[in-house]
Amino acid sequence: MKNFVVYTSSAGSGKTYTLVKEYIKIVLSNPASFRNILAITFTNKAANEMKFRVLRNLKILSKPVENRGSDTIKFLLPDIILETGLDETVIAKNADKVLTLILHQYSDFAVSTIDSFIYKMIKSFSYDIHLPFDFDVELDTDKLIAGAVDYLLGEVGSDEQLTKLLIHFTESKADMESDWHIEKDLQDFGRNLMDEGSYDHLKRLKELSLGDFFSISSILLKEIKIFENQLNSYATAALSLVEQKGLVAGAFFSIPFRDS
Repeated sequence: MKNFVVYTSSAGSGKTYTLVKEYIKIVLSNPASFRNILAITFTNKAANEMKFRVLRNLKILSKPVENRGSDTIKFLLPDIILETGLDETVIAKNADKVLTLILHQYSDFAVSTIDSFIYKMIKSFSYDIHLPFDFDVELDTDKLIAGAVDYLLGEVGSDEQLTKLLIHFTESKADMESDWHIEKDLQDFGRNLMDEGSYDHLKRLKELSLGDFFSISSILLKEIKIFENQLNSYATAALSLVEQKGLVAGAFFSIPFRDS
């Protein structure tokens, strides 16, 4: 088994150059091997940049005489000759062969983002993991959440327990004199679940039944009521003290209210 090599360095120190060089060294030694190379990056910009550099350098290497003044011939070609043992003629011939193979089998030119690679893998095994073959990935989080909320609300009337839970939620908002429309609350909750820090909480939520949410709701409403009563008690006591001391509004420091 070959060693696993890791390149680490600061920005602008030549990591991409090194990766492109390693890619080109492999395909120049065996042109057909481009089908067996997987290069993955974090962003589309980085993936496109690497594809561009690989193809550009291969094109220049395929015609070294015409491109003698380019940086690829000045710097990359000597490195490849030194590290592969191939001469300039073989490199030019194989570079042209690789370009032809990639042109005719571009889908096998596997330089992509991590999410694109995972999507391709899931697509290939969609039947085995019980997904429809024509499934698609939605990258717009807000659109995804809005669709999920619409689907949830669409179950009202057909799922008895879910219907009771959503009605209970709506009534509790009305009791607290809040906007009884629950779509925004559900969407806000969905955004919280999409946050990376919510993954552990999401796993725990999956263990709960709809009945558990009724119990949790009752506990929370009870705690809110207790808290509100305490605040009311403190406010009443404070007002009584102010009246006893004969204080007026000008005796207090005023802080402008800002609506966040």
